[in-house]
Amino acid sequence: MTEFGRYVMLTASLAVLCSGFVSAANATDTVVVQWTEIMLQIIRDTRPLPPVSARYLAILDTCMYDAWTAYDQLAVSTQANGIPRQSNTLPLAVQKAVSFAAYRATPHLRG
Repeated sequence: MTEFGRYVMLTASLAVLCSGFVSAANATDTVVVQWTEIMLQIIRDTRPLPPVSARYLAILDTCMYDAWTAYDQLAVSTQANGIPRQSNTLPLAVQKAVSFAAYRATPHLRG
């Protein structure tokens, strides 16, 4: 795994562990906003070229969107991924799915 990959894994793990300690100012942020902030901080720290930064954000957002589509009856995913529609549309289930998708996508991003 590259240095960037190790950094992403560490940052994502810390974000998940610290998610219970979100400040009051960020208490209303969605899980998508939180993962995007993590990726933006990684981009600030590693300073990849602009096209690479855009690719990182596009991959992250696409993975999170595709995870969310399983919970919305009208949404269409970007890929035919074979994931069946979920009947459990509780916010916690959706947050878990989106977070898992983001977590699984980040190690595959390379500088």
